[in-house]
Amino acid sequence: NLMTGVTVSDNHSTPTVTTSGTLSAVPGTYTITYTAKDEAGNIETKTRTITVESYVGWVRADINDHGSVGNVPTLSNGLIAVKYKSENDITNKWYDYDIQMWANAVSVNSEYRNVEIGTPIPEEAINAYFVWIPRYEYQYTNLGDNYAGGTKEQPGPIGIRFIAQDKTTASINYKVHPAFKFGQTELSGIWVGKFETTGTEEMPTIKPNSTGQSGIVSTAFNVSRLFSQSNNLYGILVSADSHAMRNSEWGAVAYLSQSKYGKYGNASYSGKNKEIYINNNGSSMTGCSSGLPTIPSLSPVTTCTYTYDQEGIGTGASTTGTIYGIYDMSGGGWEHVMAYNIGGYDKDTLMSAAGFTIYPADKYFDILNGDSHGNFCGSEVCYGHAFEETGKWYQDRNVYSYTWLMRGGHANAYENEQGIFAYNSENGSDKRSFRVVLLDE
Repeated sequence: NLMTGVTVSDNHSTPTVTTSGTLSAVPGTYTITYTAKDEAGNIETKTRTITVESYVGWVRADINDHGSVGNVPTLSNGLIAVKYKSENDITNKWYDYDIQMWANAVSVNSEYRNVEIGTPIPEEAINAYFVWIPRYEYQYTNLGDNYAGGTKEQPGPIGIRFIAQDKTTASINYKVHPAFKFGQTELSGIWVGKFETTGTEEMPTIKPNSTGQSGIVSTAFNVSRLFSQSNNLYGILVSADSHAMRNSEWGAVAYLSQSKYGKYGNASYSGKNKEIYINNNGSSMTGCSSGLPTIPSLSPVTTCTYTYDQEGIGTGASTTGTIYGIYDMSGGGWEHVMAYNIGGYDKDTLMSAAGFTIYPADKYFDILNGDSHGNFCGSEVCYGHAFEETGKWYQDRNVYSYTWLMRGGHANAYENEQGIFAYNSENGSDKRSFRVVLLDE
């Protein structure tokens, strides 16, 4: 509005004001001329110089401007669509999975929930970031020791085909990923926390450059549920289901990252750098990057070596290699996932160890029934869970668990063995990081 901040007065009448000159959102300097004329025909002119600076950061996205693959993200849960605006913008699209630009959405303070497309969303107005994982089927016939056509050190691409919500029978040599079934509900996709959970147990957030929370399994579960509770402060509807990430949901993100739609398919990275860079921050700071897929020695830092928004060296720690991916899935802190193994202990023992006094519904967990030979699903393959299908890929740490599971590795431990395919055993009572998943059933 060119009249913002402009006032005009006259002794006898209210002058009319006209303007000449143009103002654009393109960065630059613009000159606007204001001409005031009263009833007697007296004229006065003034000029105004306006400088438009380039904006770098998140803005509200146009939900109708997007790529052609993958189910359109659901936003009836109360999130708003955002895209990252930078000087190197190549598109105004909300998302385009063909160029590793996964759909992002945020929970914001009330004053930003109805802003216009293109409006900058300041960091202080954002409560939580989420990333959309569309429903897909994946090629399972060349995984495991076939390394999707690559090697243990440099696995090849996992074949991914995005599919409609009502497609439940997979194509030949493919399986519908199990993360897209919640109880008896077939899902079009899932919203995954972009970072490990931050904030406090009473007021959790999901933000970069912040200290991640840690808690026992039951704490992780209960805190994650707060995002969709009645009268929540996030603008997220009660009908949306928030919960702590299940192991199958971790697997869904991992497989998509190792496909042409994820960091593996990002032409900006080659060779070993296609692996997700490690978050080497030893103080549980979210969104950090070491700038390396492996760390030569155990050398965690107390600040971010590189932040999540530094192109290449920082964004290389995301699942896409761009700012549109998911972070903290390699290093940072070991993350609880809602998965336990009844092959070694009974359910009551496991739930009690994790701090549960009232048992949540089974749909919130992956209940595994492993055997004594280290197979989480007994004689069957645990399809989609990133266990034997991706075992030791990138030489990530794999430790069988008779109890609860954790994923991703820690900045402080197991030299060169952190990674998106890493998993380890834990008893449920250790305080660990965790991640939120949001559905729109």
